[in-house]
Amino acid sequence: MLKKTIFCIFVVFCFFGGLYSCDPKSEARLQIWLDHITVPGEENVQFLTIETDPDREWTVTVDPSNDWCFVEPSSGMGNEMAIITCLENDSEYNRTATITTTLKNSNGTKASVYLTQSPLATLDVSGAIFTGSAASTLTFDVKTQAYWSAVITAGEDFCWVTSPSTGEGDGSFNVAFEAYNGTSSRNANLRITGVRQEINLTLTQGFSATRPPQDIPQRIELPEVKNTRWFVQHKYYAMEYDTAQRHTVWVAYVFNDAYNQKNVSRTNKWAFDVIIPPQFQSLNSTSQTFAAWGYDRGHLVASDDRVFSDSANWETFYYTNMSPQTGTAYGLNQGVWATLEALVRKWAQAADCDTLYVVTGGAINPGVEVIGTIPERNNVTIPKYYYKALVKRKGDDFTGIAWWLENKIYPTRAITTYENAMTIRELEQKTGINFFPNLKYVFPGNPNLEEEVETVMNTSRWPL
Repeated sequence: MLKKTIFCIFVVFCFFGGLYSCDPKSEARLQIWLDHITVPGEENVQFLTIETDPDREWTVTVDPSNDWCFVEPSSGMGNEMAIITCLENDSEYNRTATITTTLKNSNGTKASVYLTQSPLATLDVSGAIFTGSAASTLTFDVKTQAYWSAVITAGEDFCWVTSPSTGEGDGSFNVAFEAYNGTSSRNANLRITGVRQEINLTLTQGFSATRPPQDIPQRIELPEVKNTRWFVQHKYYAMEYDTAQRHTVWVAYVFNDAYNQKNVSRTNKWAFDVIIPPQFQSLNSTSQTFAAWGYDRGHLVASDDRVFSDSANWETFYYTNMSPQTGTAYGLNQGVWATLEALVRKWAQAADCDTLYVVTGGAINPGVEVIGTIPERNNVTIPKYYYKALVKRKGDDFTGIAWWLENKIYPTRAITTYENAMTIRELEQKTGINFFPNLKYVFPGNPNLEEEVETVMNTSRWPL
């Protein structure tokens, strides 16, 4: 009798209160949409339109919850507009949020929309900044998600931006130079402006081919420099450059507490070296050219070795710091060379190291076999071997080791043995390079320090 009474009350309630809200099988009306499903990286606001029956209560949720996308109000009744706020996207990638509206007492009726936010409108410009004295044109590539413009702000009497000088998104533009008969170089300033950034480049015409006077510092990490080559001192590393082969002989740099910091990410600021004259640099140091021959652009100074500042990382992307290393996952660049680079950083941060002195390069000296050159492509030398010479210092204690790796495909990325390790003296015999001649000057009372460090390999000090 009690069950029948309850059932009758339920029927009466549904009749007078509305079958739509009582019957779990009734269909609830719900439609939602956004002003835009893709928004820019800057902080922005847009509206979520909700259309449903006047007596329907609803809630709005965002997944991932309250991370960068927020909704207000998050609950309500009937037709309404909710405000969607997106915070600034300072990452390098798109991000997507799922915005879901759910009706109450409607058997779980819900609708979702997806909102994608682009990264901030970053601006990246690449291209040669040197040209010869003949009438010529330089091409610059622009990468951005927004509008950009290019203009010459100094030197407009002899060079100018040709069409297009503006654009939206990725694109390119040219800078034309008139012929020049001067005896010294002249400079122009190129300004590229984006939504949030401005890049100023100095363009040089008629750069002198004369090698500057070579004042070689007496620092521990510097090898002996051949007088026929260029010694280049960048801010955060030094190098010796062979102009005939358009390839760096070695790069030398240090690790210590200041340089071991990780404060920035990889910048990918590919560019021509600002010190080496353009006629001595390869014009085919692009990833496409290297890839066509089965090689990666391998760093000599690794990008991850200079992440304590943006300017330090930029220097690692000069084309003179690139060398053709075998590609693919088990090639030298992405395999054992990357593993060795990680070991170097590990050794630099070990408790038994105050300073780590690093010399690395591709073996291109006379007498050392090279794979050859890329025909008609500015004589890009492809070393058959790559090397690292390392000296670790802890107070007055010094120890050394060297590595010699063939430029080939390997069966594994791991380095588990010292098969490719040797003394620094053995590496000197292979390359013809005198790696650490300034060790003899560290302690006036011990001129044999160079000999002691370079002829002994204590693997216990270099754990794998």
